[in-house]
Amino acid sequence: MPQLFISYSRKDKEFVQKLHEALTREKRDVWVDWEDIPPTAKWLNEIYKGIESADNFIFVIGPDSLASQTCGMEIAHGEKHNKRVIPLLYRDPGQEKIRDVISSHNWISFNEEAKFEESLKDLLKAIDTDLEYVNLHTSLLLKAQEWMKSERSEAYVLEGEQLRESEKWLAGAEGKKPAPTALHKKFIAESLKSEKEDAEQKKRRKLYVALRDETLRVYIRPFLNERRLELEKRRNELIRDPATKISLEVAEIEEELNGLLNFLNTGGKWHLNEPISIKKLGASKDYLDVFEFPCCGANVVADKPPSRFRRDGCQDSPLPEDVDDEPAPLRTLLGFRVKPKEKKAEKDSKEEKKG
Repeated sequence: MPQLFISYSRKDKEFVQKLHEALTREKRDVWVDWEDIPPTAKWLNEIYKGIESADNFIFVIGPDSLASQTCGMEIAHGEKHNKRVIPLLYRDPGQEKIRDVISSHNWISFNEEAKFEESLKDLLKAIDTDLEYVNLHTSLLLKAQEWMKSERSEAYVLEGEQLRESEKWLAGAEGKKPAPTALHKKFIAESLKSEKEDAEQKKRRKLYVALRDETLRVYIRPFLNERRLELEKRRNELIRDPATKISLEVAEIEEELNGLLNFLNTGGKWHLNEPISIKKLGASKDYLDVFEFPCCGANVVADKPPSRFRRDGCQDSPLPEDVDDEPAPLRTLLGFRVKPKEKKAEKDSKEEKKG
């Protein structure tokens, strides 16, 4: 990022070359346009970028630069972005009109060649005044312009330490030159607004997670433990009978039980890949399928593809990167289906039909 942009008339090019060499010797980064060509849209865009990215706008005063249309456009662009202007008097302006943005600043005289080095020291002193403040003025302007080009995307707002530094800079800018632009103020204000919204969203999310966990602990886990005991009892009854050892009911119980145990265990497990059917069983086995998880080779007998969230999973369950503000349904939280309890009358009716 250049520290200095020099606006001048081509008739003063010899002086500007000498000045450029002296500033470069002092390790100052200088943006100068040496081309003597008519302005085009592309060329002018490069000039404007040079002005925007520089901390200081140096204007070489002379009758030709004051009369120059190009120099006038450069001055206007520097003024638009509240650049710090440092006028250098090289030649008497004569009767040419001097813009307020030039006349309102202290001029540094470079019209006596014998005093060039003395004038250079005055220029360096002016450049180094409020150096940190001016640097931040430029860097924030460039960031704000990127934000505008992105159509004010939140991805480009300030945050964290950058935002704190910018707030402090803006609070201490009163009475300083160059003053913050309207874009500076808007950019910082929108960044603060975005940060506040993020903080409120995190607060809501934290509250939701706390309520969810408490609900799981107090209401859902006891119910699931009771359901687990019922399923284990029923499964054990079925597998003792060779006729029902491999049946649709056992497969359904195993699927639900796997989900329950996976949820009740700390962390939980899951399979990376969806299961695929590798074998179909006959009528004696209720036409069940044998499913295999390609990620680890685990097999499951079921009537439909089993859930990937199982206690025989080969990896820890993934954690969602974000949590909705609204409470999720039980099925979403658990990753499996919990069948409602059967009423005793319905259970007895099924037993009679089987008999």
